[in-house]
Amino acid sequence: MKKQLLWAALLFAAAFTSCSKNELKSVDASTAGKNQPKPNSVQPTYSYVDLILQPRQAGETYDTYKATWGSADIKLMGTPSWNTVKYPTLQNGVPAFGGAYAAYVGANSVDFNISGEEDIITVTAGSTPFFNFQAFHKDLGTFQDSLESWHKRNDPKPMPDTTSYPLIYNYVKLSYTDPNTPHLITTTGKLIRVTTGSHLAIATINYPLPKAQGSTATYPTFLGGVPHPENHNQFYHIFGTDGKITKINDSDCKSASGTYTATTNQFIFNVNVTIVKNDGTTVTYSGLTVDLS
Repeated sequence: MKKQLLWAALLFAAAFTSCSKNELKSVDASTAGKNQPKPNSVQPTYSYVDLILQPRQAGETYDTYKATWGSADIKLMGTPSWNTVKYPTLQNGVPAFGGAYAAYVGANSVDFNISGEEDIITVTAGSTPFFNFQAFHKDLGTFQDSLESWHKRNDPKPMPDTTSYPLIYNYVKLSYTDPNTPHLITTTGKLIRVTTGSHLAIATINYPLPKAQGSTATYPTFLGGVPHPENHNQFYHIFGTDGKITKINDSDCKSASGTYTATTNQFIFNVNVTIVKNDGTTVTYSGLTVDLS
């Protein structure tokens, strides 16, 4: 069952032989979420599971990672990004984003959203109609509104108020399993960087955000998707700062440059962009981006 978008869709994959489960990392969360609003209660512990890098198959030009999460084997494809200005060195909990997700078994599903600077996922072991989709997106929308409000108040300031920065685990729950169908499990998670394994992991939604090591400058804004000229169901993922397009997060592309302006929809931008692919060819596009949130 696909949504129109490649990166914000319910993705189903063909049956695949399951590999061994990853070790669960648990740590004390006695200080997590203090002095923050709590629309949803914070759980007492948090944990993560390493994403294991898989050998590339013949013809593949991108990385694939595997993990067991929410009673299902899932995979991440592509090369995620993170705010290297705010987090110049590796540490546990750094938010990451820009992966494409799928389940290894067709009966399971993965729903994916970019929110702020991190990928938020839900994994359903069973059948997706029993995932409380409406409740999840209501909570996620509340978090996104709070995040946008914080940036409007703080981005112009030389010393932003980091103590009031919205934390995802105060808004999004650990699970959205429909209580009327307890045999089906829907679990939330987020993509983070870690010091173990491949340095990428899926963490419980309440995994704490580490203190910024470098500048608190905002990471380039995700501008949305630019349609692929040969496949309108595929999109290039571009980013920009102060009206200039500065980054693209697609494994088959080298760079993106151009300009953008805002629209009345905070997730859609008017862009003029030139994309340089790894093979030296270019793609140009002028028009509105596609909302991939």
